[in-house]
Amino acid sequence: MTNSDESTEARIASVHALRRIVLHYVESGWFHRQPSSSDKSGAKKADVYNKWFQSQYASIKEGLIQLLSEDEAFHAVAVRTYTELMKVDVFVEEGPSSSPRLLMESFKALIFALVISKNEIDVDLLLMIKDEIISLHDCDYYAMLVLKDMIVEVKDMYQSSIDRAGITKSTAAEDPILSNFDTIRKNLIDMMRIVSVPSDIDTENVLVPLVAPSKGGKEGDGDSDGEEDSSDEESEEKIKARQKDALLSKMDPLLAELAGLNSTSSGRGAKRGLKGSAEGAANKRSRPEVTMFEKLQDVDYYKKAFSKAWLALLALPFTAAQHKLLLKHLPEHVVPNMRNPMLLADYLTQSYSTGGMVAVLALESLFHLIVHNNLDYPDFFLSLYNLCTVEVFSAKYRAKFMKLLSTSLKSVNLPAYLVAAFCKRLAALALHSPTPNSQFCIAQVTWLLRQHPQAQVLIHRKIKASAPEPAGTFDKYDEHESRDLERAHALQSSLWEMEALQNHHVYAASALAQTLATAESTLVTAQAGDAYVHVEDYLNIGYADMMDHAMGKGVVVKRTAALAYVKPTSLYSPDSLIDTMFTIG
Repeated sequence: MTNSDESTEARIASVHALRRIVLHYVESGWFHRQPSSSDKSGAKKADVYNKWFQSQYASIKEGLIQLLSEDEAFHAVAVRTYTELMKVDVFVEEGPSSSPRLLMESFKALIFALVISKNEIDVDLLLMIKDEIISLHDCDYYAMLVLKDMIVEVKDMYQSSIDRAGITKSTAAEDPILSNFDTIRKNLIDMMRIVSVPSDIDTENVLVPLVAPSKGGKEGDGDSDGEEDSSDEESEEKIKARQKDALLSKMDPLLAELAGLNSTSSGRGAKRGLKGSAEGAANKRSRPEVTMFEKLQDVDYYKKAFSKAWLALLALPFTAAQHKLLLKHLPEHVVPNMRNPMLLADYLTQSYSTGGMVAVLALESLFHLIVHNNLDYPDFFLSLYNLCTVEVFSAKYRAKFMKLLSTSLKSVNLPAYLVAAFCKRLAALALHSPTPNSQFCIAQVTWLLRQHPQAQVLIHRKIKASAPEPAGTFDKYDEHESRDLERAHALQSSLWEMEALQNHHVYAASALAQTLATAESTLVTAQAGDAYVHVEDYLNIGYADMMDHAMGKGVVVKRTAALAYVKPTSLYSPDSLIDTMFTIG
């Protein structure tokens, strides 16, 4: 299996053979010999045999781990075989009478070998791990615990390597951690992207069957409560006791006493506070720990482990590409599954304040915290205004940004100067952006003017003819103001850009801009009729959609070709002699 001189097919065949032999020995009970108390020599031989089998079993697992650092052809078979062996780890390590469970150290060795590698995890291997291993609830939960500890260890090793390199003045290539840190970070991100919080717990969807630990038995990996129940009645009593403690922690002590819940209270008000707090601390110390068997059946513990792992991951330093990958993954897969999404506020606000595409990707998660978790972010609209640039409107994620921009501006509590500033910024973008984006900007400006009548002064302002302003000062809007939108003086300006857009070279854009020339365009839905503009219709359109619309979406429409954009009145110039001979009616 580990002999590199053998062919790939022979080594893979040896892996399958070893798997069948080991599993057959375990299932038949031949892997463990029960020592006899009467026969000392037989007991010694049995102990020697058991230790020999354990050492052979450990060497097989080490060989599988070694295959993960070799050619990619061995990775899938090595992971699948190692996973099969994890089902019987506890019996080989602790004897056939042990309760079935997943050993943390064995699972950690597999994850560690996948992450701490010189090569990035292959996409096909990653999908296989997700579908065949992480999809099982116990493996999913263990992966979260292992990854969290591993991320902390990697961070500490990275910091130690930096300090050591600074002292010895060595380069990053000479340090094994620094030279391989980019790959390790990428592997950690990939592994964290495949773990998830289950919506509900299926006790059958596990690698190792869930068995309640017996009294005095080992529950596994330091999670045993040490005081197991001997009957179902005692288990119910402990559950009720925990529910009672949880209820008492949320209630006022006096109300708890009146309700008869606080049985330890003596009714003496002078001693209630001190005595109650002391008894509460004593009860907390004596309360048994939650076993792994209970944790694997409670979604809240999955969320807790998931949150800790992601918070540890986001504390690592990342490259720009990795940073964008994380921000893209957060809103749909991480924020909804966090136990407390507000813990991501600092990371998201720092990302949002950097601007550019990083801010665009952080916007969706940040908007979720503002709407659903009441995050107070005073500079949200100012940063959103500064993101409205030609570069962002031409970027890869412009459709998502347009949708979030439209959703953010639906608030009815926006001040007039803010609405006017966005109208001016979007109108200017419509002049410089591609036609599909120009249509969105025009539609969004029309919607803002309709929802905020106080900003309609931008299109209805009357200039006094008696006091004309000097040339070049007709627009008081300061497009370079990026700190205080009130000082941009957008309300003192006008939407002259819309008049220019009415002459757009694309008819769809010019027709959309011309709707502002009618009074119905800024009325409510019932009064506007056909002049009502729906911003949603322009969120995700491109030139291909415009071509399909112009061509009737696949329907052949016979149309005359436009040979001139202005209807001619004569064949020749008006001052030509021949022009007097021919006229076009």
